[in-house]
Amino acid sequence: MDIVKILNCNRAIPDPDSLTTNLVESRVKDTKENYQRFWRHKLENSSKLTFLHKHK
Repeated sequence: MDIVKILNCNRAIPDPDSLTTNLVESRVKDTKENYQRFWRHKLENSSKLTFLHKHK
């Protein structure tokens, strides 16, 4: 439940007894996808990478 609180999933998983393998796998998948979107956005909007790309 500590991880649930850290990931701010309290609303999605309010009761520890309601946890199932499918629910945990779903939340892990969602978290990975969110992180990948965040990382791609950071790469695409990096001023250093933009500078290097323009001068390449």
